[in-house]
Amino acid sequence: MEAGGAGASDPRLGFCRFRIPQAGRRVIWEVTNACNYGCSYCMFASTARRPPGELGTAQALAAIGQLAGCGFTHVKFTGGEPFLRPDMAELLERAVALGLRCDVSTNASRIGGALAARLARLTRLGLEMVHVSLDGPAREVHEAVRGRRTFQPTMDGIAQLAAHGVRPRIGCVIHRRNQHLLAETAERCASIGASAVAFSMMEPAGRMRGRPAPIADIPADALRRDIEAIARRMAGRITVSHNLGAIPAGGGCGTCPGGDRFLFVNHKGQVSPCTWVSEHRPAMAGGSLADAPLSVLLQSSDIAGFRRVAKALAGRSVCPMADLDGVRAAEDALAAIAPDGSRFSPVAPIYAFATERLAYFPDLRMLGARVLTVGGSGDHVIEACLAGAASVTAVDVNRRAAYWAELKTAALGSLPFAAFLRFLMRGPDALDRGIYLALRQHLGVGASTFWDGAYAASGGDGRALRESALFNNLHDSADNKCRNSSYLQSEAAYLKARAAVRSARREWFTARLEDWILTPGGAGPWDAAVLSNLAEHSHRLFPGEGHPEAFRDRVVRPVLERMHPAGRVMFGYVFDAGDMDGSSRRNPFNSPDVRRCLYGALPGWRLREVAFASATGIGRADAAAILAGTEVG
Repeated sequence: MEAGGAGASDPRLGFCRFRIPQAGRRVIWEVTNACNYGCSYCMFASTARRPPGELGTAQALAAIGQLAGCGFTHVKFTGGEPFLRPDMAELLERAVALGLRCDVSTNASRIGGALAARLARLTRLGLEMVHVSLDGPAREVHEAVRGRRTFQPTMDGIAQLAAHGVRPRIGCVIHRRNQHLLAETAERCASIGASAVAFSMMEPAGRMRGRPAPIADIPADALRRDIEAIARRMAGRITVSHNLGAIPAGGGCGTCPGGDRFLFVNHKGQVSPCTWVSEHRPAMAGGSLADAPLSVLLQSSDIAGFRRVAKALAGRSVCPMADLDGVRAAEDALAAIAPDGSRFSPVAPIYAFATERLAYFPDLRMLGARVLTVGGSGDHVIEACLAGAASVTAVDVNRRAAYWAELKTAALGSLPFAAFLRFLMRGPDALDRGIYLALRQHLGVGASTFWDGAYAASGGDGRALRESALFNNLHDSADNKCRNSSYLQSEAAYLKARAAVRSARREWFTARLEDWILTPGGAGPWDAAVLSNLAEHSHRLFPGEGHPEAFRDRVVRPVLERMHPAGRVMFGYVFDAGDMDGSSRRNPFNSPDVRRCLYGALPGWRLREVAFASATGIGRADAAAILAGTEVG
């Protein structure tokens, strides 16, 4: 098969170039992997002999019937060299008889008079195109990439086609040896009776994977301008086209049709969503037509899963293959939520907003400060910026936390206040996909991949995603969250927070705080640190006897060692500090006596506690336990 002949581009390089019919469904079918040429860039690394396992005549004829039965309307037969199959003309005749619009790609070396006459008859009956690969106007250029003694057999086959009234379309792959000869190539194609010549770029795939040396070094934009000038000059004699440059949104499919309106079938009958998925993810196939009917294969987990991704990415003009890892990560993350709801794992549920009130922030003296905080929902970062921090570094073991915080920060930076609340907290359109797509351009690779995957895992339903375990937000009170978060209390506070977040330096590290703080990145010195409510979960962080001491020695002490001597550390949040009967305790940290015993006599630090209205209910009081440096700053 010719490189680029399928009209595709590596999804890592941009949106694909497949041109799917406006109506109907298309299949590219590699009917054989055998080829009598040895093209250096062959996408399927064809071999000289037919490999075992190729579909036989009866199987291939049955498969054509199944394609028509499943609503496919267009079939491109390719190889290898299709006409190395003795039954290739029979397959074409069956496809045409069933009303399929089809074409065939060939090197033309096997086309003699009898076959040319048969193809001429098929062309009159409905065969749309015979596509012949010719990579230059002269022997030495063509054979530089296709192998010795390949030019003349191709020219002879083209001559036979022309003699029988079949005007082939020529496919020319641009490489370093022919990039200066595109006009000459078009002239030669016109002179031998071709109806069109289509130029495509050589890609480092298949047999040429990892060998970029032959690839053209003239920029694609320059080549495109040259080809378009050639097309204007030769209008009326031959049609000249190219597939250089990704098709912009709306100019191609817009939404990937892979696994639905488009399929790739390899020489063994294995069905994949598209040619490039087959190349880069060979294991992602729905099974073989030799073993099951097409209608069954289309419902396989891989094909159906690809369709879910494509649906979730609708309208984004992006290849779903680039997001498959995100889909798997999101699905794995949802499946991996601990039965006990553990918050401290790499895939723990996400709290959409801070679980505690951050009213103690003024006591941490954040104006112009360098702040260290646990990541959580991202609210600690936003509130620290609002309090005047010069820089904020967030550390959290939960990789979802970083993705959630990035989504929230993007929303904060671009949505009006009312839309922010609606998007993240309230109403049936809480995760309206249109708003998400507008935000996506502001997301990093990790966050965009994760959220795209999460959408796909939810079937593209934003409301279902908003109400899923991923958000851990089913029982949140929107009013309570607004009351707890100062930047949500008014539009003025919201806009002030937006400006503050934009001006502060921000970093996020996905790691265990107790490990990260011992790395060079955690060296500080920090002016303020916020450990949120980790202390009351020390029994989860350090299971077993002595967990309060372990939290102090393995988390708090290392943080203190990296603080400015006049800095302040909020090392524990006490929910409902007035609950002296212990009904709200998770572990002994809630006891004032335990706090004083563990933290009341640390050299250079003074224990103080700040009380404020509770995050858990009106009439209660919470407290923040703070260690203040005794050295005057």
